[in-house]
Amino acid sequence: MCNHVLASLPTEAAVLSVFREIHRLLRPGAPLVLLATEPACSGTEYASLRIGEPG
Repeated sequence: MCNHVLASLPTEAAVLSVFREIHRLLRPGAPLVLLATEPACSGTEYASLRIGEPG
């Protein structure tokens, strides 16, 4: 389990690196469950994970 890791990575290359490592660690055919929380649906701003200004 990794919580809010992908949202805090600074570059697309960093995100791809994390997915490569996850793929390496999973057994062949094992499922990967990814939950992407949409802050707009919760009414709560994720200020601690924002990189730059909104928009």
